[in-house]
Order: sequence, then C-alpha cells, then structure tokens
Amino acid sequence: MSRFTRHFQQVVGSPAVVRAVGEAFFFLGGFRRSSRSEPPPPDGKILVIKLDAVGDFVLATPFLRELRGSFPRASITLIVRPSVLNLAETCPYVNEVRAFQCNHIVGKFLWLRRHWAALRYARQWLWPRRFDLAICPRWSADRDHAAFLCYFSGAPRRVGASEFVNAQKREANRGYDRFFTELVEGSGAMHEVERNAQILRAAGGRTRDDRCELWVTAEDHRRAEELLAALPARGESPLVALGLGASMLRKVWPASSFARLASELRRRTGARFILIGGPGEEHLGATFCRDFPDPGVIDAIGKLTLRETFASLRHCDLHIGNDSGPMHLAAAAGKSVVEILPHSASGAADADGSPQRFAPWRVDQLILRPASATPPCEQECLADEPHCILSVGVEQVLDAALALIGENRKSRLVKPVAPISLECS
Repeated sequence: MSRFTRHFQQVVGSPAVVRAVGEAFFFLGGFRRSSRSEPPPPDGKILVIKLDAVGDFVLATPFLRELRGSFPRASITLIVRPSVLNLAETCPYVNEVRAFQCNHIVGKFLWLRRHWAALRYARQWLWPRRFDLAICPRWSADRDHAAFLCYFSGAPRRVGASEFVNAQKREANRGYDRFFTELVEGSGAMHEVERNAQILRAAGGRTRDDRCELWVTAEDHRRAEELLAALPARGESPLVALGLGASMLRKVWPASSFARLASELRRRTGARFILIGGPGEEHLGATFCRDFPDPGVIDAIGKLTLRETFASLRHCDLHIGNDSGPMHLAAAAGKSVVEILPHSASGAADADGSPQRFAPWRVDQLILRPASATPPCEQECLADEPHCILSVGVEQVLDAALALIGENRKSRLVKPVAPISLECS
C-alpha cells in the first residue's frame, strides 16, 4: 500500500470524518428524533452487536438474559458472527438474530471497503427498524467493525466500552469513542461477565443473575446421544472431553501430549473420551487417534455443530483443553475444566486471554501454564506455533484431571474472578 493510499484511508475513513458526515445524514433522515439520554420506550427497539468468537458469546449470555428481563416488551435484535450463528439463533431472549462479518475483506483500501460493507448492511437491515438503543458489549479491542456498525445503525443512543479501558484498545481503536453517546470506563482485572453487566447497567438495565447458559433443540440432543452411543458401556468410568484446538497455534498443547494423557487416564480411571474441535482442526484428532488407538475414543472434531457440541458436553464429567470456545461451552454445561495456557507474565490482568477476564465461569477449574517463558520469549509467548505451552507436562495435567474427577477432589474453585492457576516449572 502506497503512502498516499494509507493517508487517504486514515483521513477519509477516520472516526472523526465518519461521524461528521454521519450526523448530518442521520439528522436529515430523522434518526435523531429522541434525546440521547432517554431510555428506550417499554416497547422500543434495541440492537445488540456482539461480533466476537464463541467463548465471548457464551460469556455474554447472562447479558442477553438480563437485557430481556430489564426490557420485557422491547424488540431485541442481535447481530453475531456467522460462525456463532448456530449458537445464537436459538436464544429465547431476542426477537431476531442476524449475522455480519467484514473482516474477511482484504486488499487495497481495506478499511474503506469494510466501512462500506458495514454501511450497506446497516442500510439494508438496520435503518428500516429505527432502533432506539444500540449496545456494543465488548471490552477488548474492536477489530470487527462493531463500533462502526453500531454508529451506522442510526440509533440515537449508543452504549459501549471506552477506547481507553486498556492499552490494546487504546492503540487499535483510536477515536472510536466518538461513535457512542454513553461510555463505560474502568481498568484492571474483572471478568468479562462482570464487564458486560457494567455495560448493561449503563444502558439502563438491571443485573440479578450471572449464570451462563445455552439453548439446544431436541434434534441437537438426539445427535449427541447417537454419537455417544458408540462408546463402550460407561459403568463407573468418567467421560472426558478433550479440546485439542485453539484460535492461535501458540495456545495449542500437542495432540500427542493429549494422547499420552488419555492413555494414563484410561489406565487409572477407565475414562472414555470425546475429542472436541472445529473445522480445520481434524488433523489434531488424526494425530491423537494415531498415538492412542482405543475404542473408548470418539473423534468428533469438525463433525458437530456448536449446539451439538454443547449437547454432547452435557454428558461429560470433565473438559481438558486449551483456551478455546469448547472450554466455555463445557463451563456453560456446568462441567469442571482443566485449562492449559501458554506463558504470560506481562502482569496485564486486563489483557486479552487473561484468566482474570476469560476463565471458565462459575465451575470447578484448574489452570495450568508455564512458570517462565521459553527463550526467546520474555514477557509472554509470541510464537507462531506451540512454544511456551510445551513446558506444561503430561504429569501435571494428569494430576489436575485426577484432582477434579477423582472421588476425593483436591481442589475446587469458588471465586470465578480468581481462578486456581498452577505454574508448571
């Protein structure tokens, strides 16, 4: 990209210019008919934009339930990523669920083309609805144009987290505060469930119940039962879900290590296993099954929808895996979790991936991560492949698993914002 092209995008596509042009248009179009400070009418229209990954959506389910409880007569529209639509479309607390994604757009004039995609989407789907309130419950840096879509919705009242809540957002979302009429501020360690509750209260809602939940159909249950029927008879043996994948390779503990772990759990407890993962992660299941060819294993990677995965996890006793969406699905199903993380000693409790922000919510859990980085990493793992996470040993994960599935559990989590973290030296 030439210097001129980059400068042109920065100026024309900047939040300041977008808002200056947008305000004139929305005023002339009658979108600013109500005061910014007015709460939505009891039967008003509310837009929620949640363009985040699976785990983030799971942690936002208390927000959706409490939003409906706060505005029982409102018409609520929820916009999510296409990859999350399968989970969201059965949500009983909204009237409509739609999908939007523009971060797949690449090439020249990237940001202007993404602006245009968001604007076209708003013109087609959002402007006809004339929303009274738009909420963007995202504390992390917005890399999906959620703030732009929130502004383009035309809603006179728009609530979101300030660009100054953490260093990553301050750098990535400079000027985004212009898109909101009300901003939630604050910093430091707080779980995403609690952050979402803050944003809801700023929008005029109330929060009473912070349980995560998901919603499946009878067909989802049937599919899960059919899948698990192929396993040997259960008896007293536990059923363990293994989440082999993650969104970044540095977060992926080796499938061969999972296989060694499963072999030991099988020997000691008679455990049976279901392998969990999404499309593109099938090679992890193949490696696992090559290293641990056992009839007590079902490789479901890439074969289940998100709802079917959740329905299957409800039959399990424990989830062992990386920092991933299935980990949060398991927690929403009320299952104990062993989580394996790469090294991060930056001290930023509010950073993306921090257990203080993204630990499984309200379940027994043990979190394993290296006590120190593996050179050349220093403050945190920045590798493009499994690196620091390799310092977490099979025996350490085995001990954590036995502590949670054994008859005499050695450790139980009580405070969800202070997860039990075991450093592996």
